[in-house]
Amino acid sequence: MRYSLGGKQYKRTLGTANEEEALQRAYEIWHEQSFRNKQGLSLDSRSFVEVAEEFIEKVVAEAERDERSKYHPIYWPPIIRRFPVGYFGDRAIETITTADIERYLEWRKTYWTNGPGIHIQKIRCEREDGRVFIRPAPRKVAALSTVKGEMVIIRELFEQAAKWGYCKPIIIPAVRAKKKPDTRRPGFAPEEYERLLGKSLERISEPQQSVRLIKAKDGRVWTQSTLTSRVRSDRVRLHAFIEFMASSGLRPTEAKNLKWSNILRYRQTVDLH
Repeated sequence: MRYSLGGKQYKRTLGTANEEEALQRAYEIWHEQSFRNKQGLSLDSRSFVEVAEEFIEKVVAEAERDERSKYHPIYWPPIIRRFPVGYFGDRAIETITTADIERYLEWRKTYWTNGPGIHIQKIRCEREDGRVFIRPAPRKVAALSTVKGEMVIIRELFEQAAKWGYCKPIIIPAVRAKKKPDTRRPGFAPEEYERLLGKSLERISEPQQSVRLIKAKDGRVWTQSTLTSRVRSDRVRLHAFIEFMASSGLRPTEAKNLKWSNILRYRQTVDLH
């Protein structure tokens, strides 16, 4: 078939010898191209991989002119070719929607655990200084920061494709982490902390009494003071520990490693009365 749009002549092969089928295909192509022309799109549909390679060439050329960072032509092409090209491939870029990008994000996150990356054992990496080294393929879900960085590249690629007229601008979804349940241990409210300190001081100030009667299983009976000097000393230390933990912000595991010798002048004053 031959047709004219936008002041240019086009020729397309219909791929069939059947006249009726050829006529139907010709009408489909005409309506599709007319729609693209009205939308301001290029009349030549481009696959994602073709646009991606053209974008990479642009990135390299701009870096050579010092119009963008020198690391872009080093790190961006491998990312583009492995992930978005690996997912969208030969698909016409104008048919890719926001919903498709959402599906791509899920695919990308598990690329190395459940996706095509599970069959890759080694990754070739090139540094800015030109050195090349091989590292094992990761076997974990992509980190949020990694995916966010890659989406910057994809967003720029689609923006450039729209400027070239290959597709209409689309909304590239933002990468957000799902909020994890709060597993932090509950802390004391100010009024609760004051109540705790008050109770601690009250226990230290209890009057000493010797009215506790103790009966052993073997029949022995004796009395014992309910608040000995040793118990009072333990309560004083507990009160000091409460204030220390609240004021220092140490974790319990860190506090367990503390020793008396960590206290300045402790050895010089421990025996003073």
